[in-house]
Parts: sequence; C-alpha cells; structure tokens
Amino acid sequence: MIASWKLCFSLMSICSLQCRVVSQKLQLEPLNSTVLQDSDVQFNATIQGDWEVITWNVGGIQVLTVVNSLDSIIPSSDRFSARFCLNGSKGCVEFTIHNVSRTDAGDVVCTVQGYQPLKAQLYVQERGTVSILGGDVTKMQGEQAEFECLTTAWFPTPTISWTQNDQTVDSSHYNTTSLTDGDSFNSTTILKLTAVSNTRVKCLATLSALATPQSSSVYMVVGKL
Repeated sequence: MIASWKLCFSLMSICSLQCRVVSQKLQLEPLNSTVLQDSDVQFNATIQGDWEVITWNVGGIQVLTVVNSLDSIIPSSDRFSARFCLNGSKGCVEFTIHNVSRTDAGDVVCTVQGYQPLKAQLYVQERGTVSILGGDVTKMQGEQAEFECLTTAWFPTPTISWTQNDQTVDSSHYNTTSLTDGDSFNSTTILKLTAVSNTRVKCLATLSALATPQSSSVYMVVGKL
C-alpha cells in the first residue's frame, strides 16, 4: 500500500513538472548580435509564467541579477543595466551592456530560476582609421596615377572599396593586402587609374556593424598635353 502511494506520488510529481515545462516558456532575443566597440547592446528575455530570479552572464561571469519580488536589479558594475520592457510587464526584461568592449564578445547567457538557460552570441567589431597617402596629385592626360590607401587598427578585416567622382571603381583596378597587428588588422590597397579629367578619388572601409563607411579622399588634377 505504501509502495503504491509512493508510486502515485512520483507519477503526480512527474506530471506536474512536465505540465509546468509545457506551460512556461523562456525566449531570448536576439540570439546573435554584432555591434561596434564602445556602443550599447540590448538583449530581451521574455518569460511566460512565474519567475523569481534572473541572472545574466557575459564571458562566463555573472554581471547582473534581477529579483522579481523585490523589484531589485543588482549589476556588478555600471556597464550593465536592466529594466522591465516598455509595456511595464515583468514578463519581459531588457538587459543592456554599455560601452561594449571586445572582451565582451562571446556567450551572453540568461538564466531564469526554474528554466533552462538560454545563450546568445555577441560579436564585437572595431573600426580604425583610413587614409590615402600622399595627398592630392597632378597628372597629364593619359598618364597612370597610383593611389595607396592604408587602414589601421580594424577588427575584423574591413571591406575596402574605391569611388571615382562618387562612382564605384571596378575591383580589377585595385588590390588589397592585410596583415595582423596584435589583435587587429592593417590593410594596404593600391588603386591604379588612367588620368582623363579632374576627379575626386575616395577610399572606403566598412564593417557589417558600421552604418556608414569610413573614408578618405584626395583630388587628381589632370592637365592637357
């Protein structure tokens, strides 16, 4: 009789646990985020069901705790913050990393007591400098002009392109080489053009997280023979 009662209790416990798993749900968004160094990035945890404690880990280190019953948000530093989402519902918590650094790249883990932890991936890019060496040039019609563009301290390697009077230059007219420099990349791009008329030449470097390419420009003044 006792054995039957224990078996019945165990089955009821399993059923209760299974029903809880089905009825409760945790969602983390976005699961992948690419941002520039020194910017801010947000992750939202949406919880269907009751919860008491949420913790956020960045790079394997717990950086923030939210305690629901106390309306308490406990960050490890002022680089991390959280708030309930704009609709005021405690079923959604927005976690922010401020002034992101490249050391933050990797796993961002949200753990809610009673739920399986969820993991997002953070990618951090760094923009450097762009410069065309030598400044403006003067050529006679028909002469070949060579322009050298140097990009320094980028991560990852930027995509380099050129324009001539704001028109894209075909990639067959230039070549690019890149080298590592510590934990960043330097690139050199050589563009060769035939002098036809006065023109503005621009070198552009971009990353997926960069809204507008970074650029440098010079003028080529062309004289007639």
